[in-house]
Amino acid sequence: MYGRMPMKRTELRSKTMKPRRRRTRYGLLAVVTTIWGVSSLFIGMQDHASLEGMQRTVASSAMSLALAQRGTQDPTSSDAKGGGKVQAEKKSCLTSACHQDYKKFRFSHAPVEMGKCEKCHEADEGSTAYQAGEDHLFELVARDGKLCLKCHESQAKKKHVHYPIGRDRCVACHSPHGSNNPSLIRKKNIADNCFACHEEQIKIHDFVHAPVALGQCTVCHDPHSSPNPNQLVAKGPRLCFSCHTDMEEQFSTRRHVHPPAKEDCTKCHDAHGGPTSGRLKKEVPGLCMECHEDIKERAGHAKVKHGALETEKSCTTCHDPHTSDYTAQLRKAPIDVCLTCHDKPLVSKDRIIRDMKKFLAENKFQHGPIRDGDCAACHNAHGADFPSLLGKAYPKSFYAPFKVETYALCFSCHEKSMVLDKETEALTKFRNGKSNLHYVHVNQDEKGRTCRACHDVHASKNPKHIVGRVPFGKGWGYEFQFALNKTGGTCTAACHVERGYDRVKPVENK
Repeated sequence: MYGRMPMKRTELRSKTMKPRRRRTRYGLLAVVTTIWGVSSLFIGMQDHASLEGMQRTVASSAMSLALAQRGTQDPTSSDAKGGGKVQAEKKSCLTSACHQDYKKFRFSHAPVEMGKCEKCHEADEGSTAYQAGEDHLFELVARDGKLCLKCHESQAKKKHVHYPIGRDRCVACHSPHGSNNPSLIRKKNIADNCFACHEEQIKIHDFVHAPVALGQCTVCHDPHSSPNPNQLVAKGPRLCFSCHTDMEEQFSTRRHVHPPAKEDCTKCHDAHGGPTSGRLKKEVPGLCMECHEDIKERAGHAKVKHGALETEKSCTTCHDPHTSDYTAQLRKAPIDVCLTCHDKPLVSKDRIIRDMKKFLAENKFQHGPIRDGDCAACHNAHGADFPSLLGKAYPKSFYAPFKVETYALCFSCHEKSMVLDKETEALTKFRNGKSNLHYVHVNQDEKGRTCRACHDVHASKNPKHIVGRVPFGKGWGYEFQFALNKTGGTCTAACHVERGYDRVKPVENK
């Protein structure tokens, strides 16, 4: 249907002409190789002082000429597939016939990259060991680590040297020729390299330190040597501060630093991982009790336990384990620490503890320790043998026979003579003339009125911490009427009718 397209002249010629003989090309190649052979002869005479060297050069030239005339390739040339090594190829360990794999790494050791094998290996000048197929072993110029330190001497100069370097075993971590990993490490990353010796058990924790989890051991450790134990890159808290900058600021600005934290963070923390949040070596309070044995003894044997110690945070509910502006590493001022929990009614085993924060805000006449913000003046926060965590004995009932030891807590601050002396002109303002009314109320063999009969030990709306209502028994109570004047006052309670007292003019009460 369609006519055939006419052929171009060049195409037509290629179809009709017969292939030319290749003798011309071979002839040209023969001339070139002859010139090369003659040149090689003179070069060989210079390179080889011996007759044997000259003979090898001539033989090589002749072979090249013959091969060129035959149109074949020298099987010993660097271009021949599967061939050995030609004499013309530069002497090197890294050839197509020997050690060629050392060229395939992403990262090569500098001597390998430069072909300077003799930097590490002894070369035998009389050997033909560069010849393919000949068995050979070039000895190292030094053994193991001593060889590496001929160039890398600074890596082992510090006090604490990594075990492999100290045992001349640099190759335990590094490949001496090349690697696909940075720094010529043998494993695919730093972590795998380290865990080849340091078992991966350090990663088997509920809480793992971030550098360990990410396999970045060298964030903390120098893998070669360091002036610090365990090849740490810095000493003590300074190392931790390189990441925990917020903690560094606290250490430099707050008044009190926990001694273990000041010395070494690893006294409490495991730098790799641990069973608790914060990688603590033990659960709190067990960790704290390893140093605070007196607290351990008190808390362990106390008849009355502080609820704060039985919470999940335990000691750290009240104390900051690192730094604080307050004594005893408290998180806040002492009374504010207490009111962190006592800001609501709390249910104890035998009673309901009132909302102390609200109570103190509503009652302006406060006991001295409350004014000073020092709850610990009366209470032992770690445990006690007396009710309400009181540090010493204090009568818990309305009536009690008087004994000095029964009021040990009160007499920690108040003079005993305030109750022991029947008459006084100085010990107390609660007197009628010289008659000491504290003695009258308290110092009784059977039904002495205890402090709580008239005073609230925390605060009151009345001066002298006089209560507004006196609880009596389990449910009932009575209102307390009390008034002061310049030299005395009056009192009306369920236990007696209104009575007065005056320090200047004694009152005759009926």
